[in-house]
Amino acid sequence: MSNQTSAFHTYPQDEYTITDDALKKSRFEVEYFAVRARAESVRFLLEFVGANYISRAPVNWPASKKDTPFGMIPVLTHHKPDGSVFE
Repeated sequence: MSNQTSAFHTYPQDEYTITDDALKKSRFEVEYFAVRARAESVRFLLEFVGANYISRAPVNWPASKKDTPFGMIPVLTHHKPDGSVFE
C-alpha cells in the first residue's frame, strides 16, 4: 500500500451547504450564453452549495451589451433579502 495521498478528494455535501440565513434567503442570477464555458464554474459552485439561483442567456446580446459591467458577460448578480442588488 502506498503512502501517497490522492489528488482527488470527496467532500460530504452537507458540510458545504449554505448555513447563513441571509444567504439562504438571497437569490443569485447568472447571465451568460447557453453554453458550457466561462460561467460554468459559477453554476457548479452555486449548485454545490444549494444556492437559490437562475441562469439566463441574453436575448439580444448586441443591444444589452451596454448594460453589463465592462460590456462583458458572465455577470453574477446577488439579489439580497432586503431588496438590494450587488453586481
